Amino acid sequence: MKIFAFLKKKNFSSHRKDRVGSGLLIGNTEQLSARLIPFNLPQNSDLEILAIKVNTDALSFYIINIDAPTGFDIDVIRTFLDTLTEPSFIFGDFNLHHPLWGSNDSSRLGNKFADWLTDSNFVILNPSTPTHTFPAGKQSLLDLTLCSKSLLPFGLTPLVPSFSISKDILRR
Repeated sequence: MKIFAFLKKKNFSSHRKDRVGSGLLIGNTEQLSARLIPFNLPQNSDLEILAIKVNTDALSFYIINIDAPTGFDIDVIRTFLDTLTEPSFIFGDFNLHHPLWGSNDSSRLGNKFADWLTDSNFVILNPSTPTHTFPAGKQSLLDLTLCSKSLLPFGLTPLVPSFSISKDILRR
């Protein structure tokens, strides 16, 4: 595929997790030291996670890619995310709905995720621009980019600047 031609370039490596109809990819320059972080999911889960740890002279951090075609319960990966020892970027097709990230409505799993997010060390980076349009024309933001709060001094700007908002206000 032409879109992945950059993967064949020198000094570039990739980490992949393939499955029928989907898959995850994280690419990085070989100038950065990166290693795969193993993660086991329940066998009946359609959730996919691919994580690497990147080490530079100045900073170590995780890059985590999540694909949840039908949404997911944060409890499945809460322990993993809450015990990360370095700052992290999380990129995901979460398929969760909640006003915190621009949805007009919320779901039970979206509420659980929003509760975890407000208590976590992570912030939402992407703008509240819809990433999916349903056949009837309704739009929703299903793809989220998160980062550890400790990465904000590097010039990143969160979607929601403060998490002092009451969880009760966030629910609809």
